[in-house]
Amino acid sequence: MKFLTTLERHFKNVAGGPLAGILDTLPPMMNALRMVWIISRHYSDDVRMGALFCRIAREIADRVEATIDLKVRIALQQLGASWLLLCRQRTAIMLLSYMYPAATPV
Repeated sequence: MKFLTTLERHFKNVAGGPLAGILDTLPPMMNALRMVWIISRHYSDDVRMGALFCRIAREIADRVEATIDLKVRIALQQLGASWLLLCRQRTAIMLLSYMYPAATPV
């Protein structure tokens, strides 16, 4: 559990930051998760680390889903809505690009 405190700031950014902040948080968070996977005896198990990855992915997916509000999106100008959709898309793509390589054995 001590290792999870090294990830606390990343988890706070994912839980409460803007989508652009999540994009900036993903690369260092994945590096920290890789370090925890290598060093920790508890999280060196693929099942436990996989469960942690699933929780992180679910939180990010929930955050992205929460930003989708049809009334607001319709009210936004075309450029603003396009930027918001692009930010959501980039967040999802970056999450997937970091999740799959990180899940491969070291």
